[in-house]
Amino acid sequence: MKEKVKWLLAVALVCLAGCGAADGENYQNADASTKHTLLQYVSQKTEVDVTQGDISFGFDSHGGFHGDGTLYLEIKMPDSFEERLNHASLWSELPLTEKIAAACHMEIDKHHGKDNETIIPEVENGFWYYLDRSPDISVELPLNYTIAVYDSNTDVLYYCDVDM
Repeated sequence: MKEKVKWLLAVALVCLAGCGAADGENYQNADASTKHTLLQYVSQKTEVDVTQGDISFGFDSHGGFHGDGTLYLEIKMPDSFEERLNHASLWSELPLTEKIAAACHMEIDKHHGKDNETIIPEVENGFWYYLDRSPDISVELPLNYTIAVYDSNTDVLYYCDVDM
């Protein structure tokens, strides 16, 4: 009986350790191929080409229960990028709407290297893109959404997929 209990405890510890092991991907030092794939993904989602950008910070915590997590990227864009956004139909000029601003002010988990900062910093000049991917339920803030904010002053595109 003692052996069975020890064995069950060992299996439980391995399972619990495995749950915590998926801490997400950090993209700051990712290889060029991975960064290019991410930039293509963002281009597809936002319907504007960002493949000329450079990912300066990023992480992906997806992989948890039901694929919940956050993909967050900071992408340094060339000076010419703002001109593309002027002609992009799905992008709007700042300021953000109240709902979008609330989504931007969610806090990033501490273990991703941005201790208690809002998910996207306040941006005064630029453009934004938003897509609510939540099921058709009535909630104040969406459960699944994509948001991108471009800062014209710094030429940084902040991109975030949130799945709760």
